[in-house]
Amino acid sequence: MLETADKIMNLMDSIEYGFKDEDGNNIINTNPQKWDEDFENFYYLQTPEELMQSQCGVCWDQVELERKLFSENDIIVKTYFIYIVDEDMLPSHTFLTFEKNGKHYWFEHSWGKYKGIHEYINEEYLLKDVIDKF
Repeated sequence: MLETADKIMNLMDSIEYGFKDEDGNNIINTNPQKWDEDFENFYYLQTPEELMQSQCGVCWDQVELERKLFSENDIIVKTYFIYIVDEDMLPSHTFLTFEKNGKHYWFEHSWGKYKGIHEYINEEYLLKDVIDKF
């Protein structure tokens, strides 16, 4: 199963963080002001197939593709959505976990600083660690 997770991570490495405009440019790089001020007007959740085509998506898009890839390999996953209530914005993150042989794994691709497959002795420690980092 960990070998499969590594293969999925390698496939995910072809996906960049962001969202493409109608010209195929990643808005986060080409128009950061639009990204910051107009995200809710241009963004939509991509299907896994759309993400594979665009090769560019935020954590929400990436987790849906990851869920599909793990499911195709008969690996049961959990996905989580976390957020911080803020006056100006609503920072959030979505991530995927799975369990193997009593150990729990945080599969992280889109949050570059923590990209990887992180192992924990239980789900409680995993969730606490992600929340603390967030």
